[in-house]
Amino acid sequence: MCLDPSFWTPSAGAACTLGVVVVLLLLLLLLFLFVFLFLLLSGLLLLLLSRLFVAVVVAVVVAAAVVVVVVGGVGVVVVFRWFRVPSQRGFNLQFYPLTALVKLAI
Repeated sequence: MCLDPSFWTPSAGAACTLGVVVVLLLLLLLLFLFVFLFLLLSGLLLLLLSRLFVAVVVAVVVAAAVVVVVVGGVGVVVVFRWFRVPSQRGFNLQFYPLTALVKLAI
């Protein structure tokens, strides 16, 4: 349904756009979990468990979480502000999320 712009209502367009952003953020979180799991299973995490290492890991995880939230929030605002599609009734909240992501990538 998200790929068919003729189906969209304003709420469906916003939901699809937000859905794309949420899926990308979840994939990033999954990547972090796989790295952590690899370190845990390989024994490197137990080897590196010192106070300094724990402090660095906590700082990196907190910084990564802040970056993910800020980038995700800015991405939603950019998509909602600049990639609106005009309709016969003027501008409304219909969005083309794939076009928006391609334009952001370029």
